[in-house]
Amino acid sequence: MDTGIVKIAFETGANTSLSRTEEIVNRMEEIIRRTPGFIRMATVVGSEPGVISFGAERTPQQGLITVHFVDRFHRKESIWKIERRLRERFLEIPGLRYVHVYDFGATPLSSIAAPVDVMISGPDRRVLDQLADQVVVRLHEVRGLVSVSRNWYPDRVEILIRPDLEKAVRYGLSPLDLARTVRAAFSGARASVLRVPGEDGYVIRVRLPDGERRALSDLDTLPVHTPRGTIPLNEMARLEESRTLTVYRRQGLSPVVDVLGYRYTTAITHLQAQVNRLLAVLPLPPGYRISQEGEIKHMKEAFGRLRRALLLALMLLYFSLVPTFRSFLDPLTIMVAIPLSVIGAVWGLLFVGRHFCMPAAMGMILLAGIVVNNSILLIDFIRRARARGKDLHEAIEEAIRVRTRPIVMTALGTITGMLPIAAERALGLERLSPLAVVAIGGLIVATLLTLLYVPLFYTFFEDLRKELTKIIPLPPKNRA
Repeated sequence: MDTGIVKIAFETGANTSLSRTEEIVNRMEEIIRRTPGFIRMATVVGSEPGVISFGAERTPQQGLITVHFVDRFHRKESIWKIERRLRERFLEIPGLRYVHVYDFGATPLSSIAAPVDVMISGPDRRVLDQLADQVVVRLHEVRGLVSVSRNWYPDRVEILIRPDLEKAVRYGLSPLDLARTVRAAFSGARASVLRVPGEDGYVIRVRLPDGERRALSDLDTLPVHTPRGTIPLNEMARLEESRTLTVYRRQGLSPVVDVLGYRYTTAITHLQAQVNRLLAVLPLPPGYRISQEGEIKHMKEAFGRLRRALLLALMLLYFSLVPTFRSFLDPLTIMVAIPLSVIGAVWGLLFVGRHFCMPAAMGMILLAGIVVNNSILLIDFIRRARARGKDLHEAIEEAIRVRTRPIVMTALGTITGMLPIAAERALGLERLSPLAVVAIGGLIVATLLTLLYVPLFYTFFEDLRKELTKIIPLPPKNRA
């Protein structure tokens, strides 16, 4: 939907300082402010420490910008053209590992990380890293994807302090004492609390000045106070540089890595077909598997439930019409209108360039209810006319002549009400446009074909009933 809201998810290098990340964010914000139609934005970098959240944990190198533009009726460019221009400008900024620019509501559920989410699971993170790199290369070949990234990388630098236990004991220190000293010097030690009436206190921490905790040499020569005097840290410990993951991800207690892909306006089914084809030839070691956790997974589940609901609805409709018309064939005649309406629904989607999606499927259900009601009116009038003594053809002609006007008026009233939704003349209704298109196209075709084919099928089933009666004579009625 072109609601005028754009989200920008980004990440800088794993070892980028917070100040450098802020500089990059400031450049991004300046580019956004110069974009025509800009109203306001909100920027979040990292996550608040000590706060438990679901799906919003970020490292200090990750951030999210939410930008509001004027609505699509007051600007010349669509939101997708604005996204493309912003993406091109952001990629010129050095220091960004990736940047995803996508419209608000790009995924149907907030729990979906990205339209395309390839999850790789297995026991060894080093193997996962290699597989993720191969998947990233393949996803870059998918036409329609505009940005691809991973949710973790193994390039975060850590400094391991390995104490010499013999020397530490000689100076009267334990490894815990060394850890406390380093933490107090670089992260800060709690010294006091600033009390503010009516508010929580502010913790005051004391640590070394910025100039004394910038380089690895500052840590190597950090003075450590011992019962025997002050000595440098390198006297009783050695420093090792190690690389680790930026974040740790698990699914079902198993390590996982997700490769995320964002699209422009390409349908998810078209994207997923390419993804499946490219990943089908990817060799996987034993114990490793690939699963699709993006839109396609939830779409298949939703369409599966909808398909079962539709079949159940057709069965209930049939068995509710059987006792009403006291016939097993007349309900079939009435339900002939449903596949006729599908013809118009498909042509409507093709004519306006809409994809078949969940709203379109909901439109099919809405359409089925309307056309079935029209068929019921037509068949009921034919049965009433025959009950008054008219023959089959006269009853059909009279039913068509009398019922055409109310059926057409019902269809035109529904079509008129659906036109603003199909034309997307209201903000936020773009997602329901396929529903209206299906209803309009299906009603136009089904209204015309119902008046033609429903009487034909009624005649066919009447002839079939007569033939069956000749073969299997009905038992005579008991007379009182």
